[in-house]
Amino acid sequence: MEEPIPEGDEEQDTAQHKIGTVKEEAEEDKQQRLEKPEDEVPPQSPAQSKFVADKLESVTQELIDLRVEHESTLHDYDSLHHKYEDAMRKLAELQDSIDEARHPQRIRDSVISVATPIHTRPESFLSDAKTSDLKDGPRSSFSRSLSSELSSAMDSPATAASSNADTLSEDGNATAKPAAVSTEDLQHAQSVELAAELDRLKAMAQEREAAEKELAERYAQLESKHSETLDIVEELKTDLTRARAYEATSPRSSTPIIRRKSSQNLLVADRAHRSFASLRNIAAESFDNRPELMQSFELNINAAMHELHTRSERIQELEADVASAKKEMETKMTIISGLTRERSSLKSSPIEMSMVANLRDQLEQSERQLNDTRNAHLAREQTLTTELESLRQALASRPDPQDVEESEQKHEQRIAELQSELETWENKHKEALDTMAKTEAAMRGTIQELESQVVSTSAQLTDSQSHQTGEKDESVREAEQRQQNLISFLRSEIDEYKAIINSNAAKVAELEQSHSAARSQLDELNKAHASVQEDNTHQLELVAKLEEQIAAHDEATKNHQASLEELKANHAKELADIKTREQKGYEEQVEVLLSEHADSVQRLETELGEARDDLMKIASQVAFALGLDVSVEKLTERINDLAVSQQALAEEKKKRGEMESHVTDLTTINDKVVQDLEAARSALAEMLGAANKPAPLVEQLTAAKNKMADLDTRSKKNSRLVEELEEQLQNNFDEVQMTNNRLSTLQTERNAALDEANAATARLQAELEVAREDYALLQAKFDELSAGVQRSNSNSTIRKSASHVSLPSPPPAIPLPPLPSGAGSPVNGVPSSPTNARPASKDNFNISQITEDQEARIRTIEKHLDAERQLTQTLEDALTDLEKQTKQVKSDCDAWKKRAQELEAEVKELKDRPPPEPVQDNRWSVQAVEEERKKRQAAEAARRQLEERMNAISKNKKKKGSLNCF
Repeated sequence: MEEPIPEGDEEQDTAQHKIGTVKEEAEEDKQQRLEKPEDEVPPQSPAQSKFVADKLESVTQELIDLRVEHESTLHDYDSLHHKYEDAMRKLAELQDSIDEARHPQRIRDSVISVATPIHTRPESFLSDAKTSDLKDGPRSSFSRSLSSELSSAMDSPATAASSNADTLSEDGNATAKPAAVSTEDLQHAQSVELAAELDRLKAMAQEREAAEKELAERYAQLESKHSETLDIVEELKTDLTRARAYEATSPRSSTPIIRRKSSQNLLVADRAHRSFASLRNIAAESFDNRPELMQSFELNINAAMHELHTRSERIQELEADVASAKKEMETKMTIISGLTRERSSLKSSPIEMSMVANLRDQLEQSERQLNDTRNAHLAREQTLTTELESLRQALASRPDPQDVEESEQKHEQRIAELQSELETWENKHKEALDTMAKTEAAMRGTIQELESQVVSTSAQLTDSQSHQTGEKDESVREAEQRQQNLISFLRSEIDEYKAIINSNAAKVAELEQSHSAARSQLDELNKAHASVQEDNTHQLELVAKLEEQIAAHDEATKNHQASLEELKANHAKELADIKTREQKGYEEQVEVLLSEHADSVQRLETELGEARDDLMKIASQVAFALGLDVSVEKLTERINDLAVSQQALAEEKKKRGEMESHVTDLTTINDKVVQDLEAARSALAEMLGAANKPAPLVEQLTAAKNKMADLDTRSKKNSRLVEELEEQLQNNFDEVQMTNNRLSTLQTERNAALDEANAATARLQAELEVAREDYALLQAKFDELSAGVQRSNSNSTIRKSASHVSLPSPPPAIPLPPLPSGAGSPVNGVPSSPTNARPASKDNFNISQITEDQEARIRTIEKHLDAERQLTQTLEDALTDLEKQTKQVKSDCDAWKKRAQELEAEVKELKDRPPPEPVQDNRWSVQAVEEERKKRQAAEAARRQLEERMNAISKNKKKKGSLNCF
């Protein structure tokens, strides 16, 4: 059974194409029968009557399938409608629960809720369900009427006559001759009525298609409505959970902030801050004399703000999680859909366009064959009618029994003569086959010897060509010339043998044709004798049966005309009933929609009045809190002024905090500078106070200068050493980079050479396979030719005369191209005439020459394969050498890296080593300390730069190593 509602246009197109073909064939049969005059209508054959019965059965089966499909679509539509009603009921319950949770028995005193009505969504879901119920009524009546029409069509007399040919109609007049009338005779007279019945069925199929289209459209509408209701259910569920969570955490007196979408979070937070600020200002103005109450109010407001912030952050996190989950679900759904498509594509056999074209050609060919068979049947019927008339005339002028006996005696004499001639021809054929077997054995022996000689000579030629290094000598050339002469002589002998084989095959074919012709003539004579006797006996019976069939067909046509008139009247009545029912259903739907519209208008008016009352209450509360005469129009201005003052106060507080932070930073900086100065003085005292003798400032400065000079020299030495190390590392890096580049180029060249070698080997392998296939084909052809050669002695006079008579054609100067693989050999069937002997010899000569060419090509291909193998071997050796070189370079790099690390360790030791203590003044100046600090900073910067360069070099090494790995 097909699916209830097709998802594409393909199934509908195929169904229409099937129905159209049945109707077109019925119309063609009708036209062919109507074009003939009534006098020339031949008696219908059993094949045609069976064809018509099969067509009727296929049409009735299609109608049954359509009826079942229609009922299944109605059942699916009813189930979908019930699901839709359940969804609507659940939506109404969710809406009621949300309204109860959102609006408990309290006063709506929120500023935000002024602009929102009480009922955010219209309560017309159940009314929509009612309208869908009303819509379903007429549709179901229409579908029931269509199914009843199909059932009446199934139970009609015409279809009953096609399924059961013994019961002609419901009338009592048609059952007068049930025993004498057969199914084959009745169906001939019903051709015109069947064509009319097929037209009626075509109209019914069109009506069914229109009903299916309407059902598909309504099904799509219901699907869209169902998806919309599911979205609404999801939104209502989220609103309900938010409202319940807010009621559980917040007090009853506070007004809930309704959030419907994630894009309103920032706006809601801003509004909440403004409302809290306005409440604080109002409390500060009203609770100046009551500090305890003000403090508790501040605590409650801070707790509410903290809860609001945590809730908003949690909501944002949940929304982000939901968005990420949605994205993951979408990606997973795309992956699943792709996998399902791939699995379905793997399960279903891939249909190519060439396959479709081939199938289309086959269908067209089958249709043409059907038309040809139909025309052949018609022609056969005409010939049979003409023979029937001639037989009637022959029966009218029946010959005497004496003439019949004389003709039978003549026929028997002719049969005896033909049998004797057949025996003689069979003896001749056996003798010819014996001679052929003898000559075939002899020819096979000679052909094997010649093939061995050809193989030996070709091997000698290949050996001489492979071992030849310089120019050819005269002896080698003479040997080649002798070999070429020997090959041409052998080829000429092979051509002579082939000519003899072809001539013998032509003679055998002529003998077999004559034998088969004699056999066929004998069979035809026997068949004609038997058919004449049978036709004489059956003609009288046929005439009586035809007269009875004509009478039965006349009665059947009358009954079918009466049944068709009754069906037309019933169909007109059903159409009128359907129209009235549809009109009533549409009127009821319009009335329901008008009533729903009036209810919604009334509900909106009540909601508008409630919203106005709430707005007036909020304005009066704000006026009482502020102690001002605030109207509804000035309420937003007062709130904006309070928000601006709050912002200004927050900015002043921010500036004061920044100033305090700046002051604290300055104090800490001053403390640090003083501590640094004290530390520098103590360090100078420690450095220069080795002798524990106070020295003047000048001596301390000179000692510091000397120490700085020593440090400069050391730093210069260290910098020079570092520069040398850097140069050495740079050189090593350049060498490594050059080797890596060289290795990468060698690798690319090796890969390219390998690819070329692989491609060349694949190409040569393919050519070798093609050459082997051609060689196998030619060998098979040659074996078949050698199998059909006439067997005779090599020194017989027949071979000599044949060689003198039919000289072979000389070989062509240019080598012929290879034969196509699909060319058939002449030995597959016996040639029809002896004129094909000489072209066959040329073909055989070409085959032998082609075999030699193919062997030469195979040898060259094998040489190329050996060269490619050697090339791949050399490339593999080069690859191993390159791998060894890369390993050596890596080991050198590791050694240099270790050397650099050792040098770095030495530099660190030199830096960390304490300088020699000079015996000079213990006091340094602040300027010397600053210079020393700057030099240390410079040394640290140089060390960091060197480390960065070393890290970069190591990273480049890693990258190059990853790229150059084989």
